[in-house]
Order: sequence, then structure tokens, then C-alpha cells
Amino acid sequence: MFKKNTCGKCGKKISDSYEFCPHCGNSQGNNSENWGLLGKDDNNSKTDNFSGNIFGGMGGNFLGKMINNAMKMIEKEMQREMNQQKNMQPRTNMRLMINGKEINLNQNSNNKIKQIKLKEISQKDLPQNNLKNFSKLQREEPLTNIRRFSEKVIYEINIPGVNSLGDISITKLESSIEIKALAKTKAYSKIIPLTLPITDYNLSKGKLTLELGVK
Repeated sequence: MFKKNTCGKCGKKISDSYEFCPHCGNSQGNNSENWGLLGKDDNNSKTDNFSGNIFGGMGGNFLGKMINNAMKMIEKEMQREMNQQKNMQPRTNMRLMINGKEINLNQNSNNKIKQIKLKEISQKDLPQNNLKNFSKLQREEPLTNIRRFSEKVIYEINIPGVNSLGDISITKLESSIEIKALAKTKAYSKIIPLTLPITDYNLSKGKLTLELGVK
């Protein structure tokens, strides 16, 4: 059995081979050499400062190694999961039965998914008004805002002072869309350099919104 001494600071029993009390850290001798908390039996001369700061130096190097190993294991596990997700194949064991008949849910990846075709508004159904005073008024290009979605593009055209579709003309050209609008004191003109089909349009509070389908 190891002989035990009493710490002069906290009064707890400790081995007489300890140079420092493992409970309070109080020095147990006058030896100036730094042997660590376990005294002369602590043969590990390398100190993990990071772990020592967190755990007060008691077993810091050992705990630091444990933390480093745990972090490496976590990183490897995360990398393994990411690789699995990249190489993940679609599940083939799912079955759907309707009226006793099985519906095939696992289509060949080379088969193209049929997309819903958006209905295009023909030129004759677009506003094509005769803006008589258009050439007489000061012409201005309106401010626009564009929003892109998976199946459509939204064009918002600011035309303040224009409150009626009767004062707007939308013309589909060979490689663009021409917008003309007439207010009391100015005329707006905008060329949209797109040939996408117009699927919807709306005028509200001085803003003309065009919905263009993505082919």
C-alpha cells in the first residue's frame, strides 16, 4: 500500500509520492522541478495547454488526446455520410398497389420526366392598343424587377400613372418582347430580350407583371 500524507491546504489524504495535491493543486514539497500533478511518476513531459486549461491540468494531456481522437472520429463519420449521400442509389423496394395492380415507382434514370406544359397566351389575346399620343410624350424606360423560379420567370415593370390595360401594348417580336405604356405626362417603353412564352399578365397599382414560362 502507498503511504498517504495529509494535504496542508485542503486536509485531504494523498499519496506521499504526489508533489501536488490532486484535489486543490497545492504543492507538497519544495522541489522546483515540474513533475505534474502525479509527481515523479508522471513521465509524460509534453503538456496539452488546451486540455490543461479546461481541466485544470489534472490528466489534461490524456483527456486532450481523447478529445482529439473523438474529433477525428466525428470528422471521419461525417465524411463517410457525405460520401454515402453522393453515391446513394434510389431505393427499389417500395411498392404501390392500386386496385390490386402494382404501380412501378422505379423508372429508369434515362427516362425523361414529363413536365406540365404551361399554356401560352397568343398574340391576339395580349393587349395591343393603339397608343395615339405615345410618340408625342417624353419616353422613359421603366424600372424592372426579375424573379426566377424553376418553371417560370416573373417580370415586374413599374409604370406609375398607368391604371388601365387599355393604355398598354404587349407585342411579341422575333427575339424579344416589346412593352409600351401610356401615362398622362409620359410614355414608357421596354424591350425584354427573351423569347419565352407569355403565360400570364396583370396590371395593379402602376405595376405590370408578366409571367414567362421556362421551356
